Amino acid sequence: VKDGICYVNFDEGFLTTGHMIVPELTIYSLVNSIVDCGNATQVQISVNGKTDVKFQNNIDLSKPLEKNDNLVEE
Repeated sequence: VKDGICYVNFDEGFLTTGHMIVPELTIYSLVNSIVDCGNATQVQISVNGKTDVKFQNNIDLSKPLEKNDNLVEE
């Protein structure tokens, strides 16, 4: 964690999940968990050290992501 951003790096297998899960749920389950359990307010996800990627061709990972409570059920 640096300057409130937690940096997380995955390998290319992260982009090719075989599960039929809405991409936002995958990404924000990670982001929300990291923010809730640590000192970060944002999470920068990279794949093989690169951030110029999209998760499942849908979610732009080029910038740090903030917690998204809209996907959490009460």
